[in-house]
Amino acid sequence: MAKAKKQKQGYAAELQKSFNQWNHINIHGSSDPGHPDGVNMNLVRSHILYYKKKIEEEMSLLPYPEIYYREAPPEVENGYMARVDEIRENAKKSLAAYKADPDY
Repeated sequence: MAKAKKQKQGYAAELQKSFNQWNHINIHGSSDPGHPDGVNMNLVRSHILYYKKKIEEEMSLLPYPEIYYREAPPEVENGYMARVDEIRENAKKSLAAYKADPDY
């Protein structure tokens, strides 16, 4: 039973970490230059669903951790980008500065 309790705590911690990561990407974006934020958010969402399933499979004799009952985040469009307006504005400023350079 001690092992199961330790697993429960581990799954609860991983769920909390994944929820925090999803929220961070949603607000700030990710640093992955190869994929839009939506791809990374959906990947983290799948981790959340995985840990919830593991809790169901392995913790049937224990009460589920409180975070288990938190609703999984929604699936988003893979092309979703956080802070898109800020990115566009900075790109416009950078392009203007580039074009204003006499060496352009």
